[in-house]
Amino acid sequence: MKLYHYTSVPLARAIFVTGLRLGHLRTQHYGIIRPVVWFTTSTDAEGHGLWNGSEILSAEQMAAAERNSGIKSKNKYTQNKKAIRIEVDSRDLDKFDREAFLKTGSATGLISYEKFSKLVQESNDFRKQMGLSCYYDLGVLPKEEIFRLMKKKPTKESTWYLHFGSVDVSLFSEVSAYEKGAFKTYDFERHGRPGLIGVGIHPVSAEMLCSLEGYWLPKNPLEVPTAACFCSGEADRPNVEFTNGTNFWRIYLDDPRDISSVTGELPHNISSFSEWVEKNKDALLTTWNQATASYYYFFPKSEG
Repeated sequence: MKLYHYTSVPLARAIFVTGLRLGHLRTQHYGIIRPVVWFTTSTDAEGHGLWNGSEILSAEQMAAAERNSGIKSKNKYTQNKKAIRIEVDSRDLDKFDREAFLKTGSATGLISYEKFSKLVQESNDFRKQMGLSCYYDLGVLPKEEIFRLMKKKPTKESTWYLHFGSVDVSLFSEVSAYEKGAFKTYDFERHGRPGLIGVGIHPVSAEMLCSLEGYWLPKNPLEVPTAACFCSGEADRPNVEFTNGTNFWRIYLDDPRDISSVTGELPHNISSFSEWVEKNKDALLTTWNQATASYYYFFPKSEG
């Protein structure tokens, strides 16, 4: 059985390195369970409660998103989580260990959402409302309207599957991006670059990325090691960020010998990266200015 996980370009960038491992499940009796990886048998991203990137969240919605995910929102804007589709074959995933779950409460493996919901004794109405919540904000609807929709509105909870445990990148059978009404094979330049720019991450030009190919190696066929500019605040010094696997470091444009390791390890040839920054400083400053403009788009009150 083919299963699909939908996500945004920026999140896919991390997923291509770490695999699928983060997610949450809201339950009727046990609060939020995390981590859990969501899948659906549906080849269509609609009807699963995914943002399309055009929504602007209210303070209440931001607070709810933080409670559900455990991650604090940095701004009120959303990402298009219908942009990328990751395909996995269910035969490559471990089956849900029902006996171990009933004995220890520890969940592992793949199970349909409906089966798990019944296992933890959730009501039919709760499951239906989970499906409805993918189409409507149930918090603002009158109870009478919710009851009417429960009888009339088709929902997709029957297509959902839960995987308790991470899913390695090597198990991805296909990665597609939504383009002009259809999902097409993912390509960094065609899909990844514009998706990153849309959230303020500005990769250097394709030509400049190509010039770095001898400096590093991707961890797998899906990863594209990236040099990009991202402005997180008015006080930021111009810099370029390098991402390769789980290693992430910054080199500052005003002094390429000034290097900051953010996560992981610095590469053994870090001096070559400093020389590359020095050589391409003018082009990198242009990219930094574009990143700064993106910052003021997301935080307009800071401008001027």
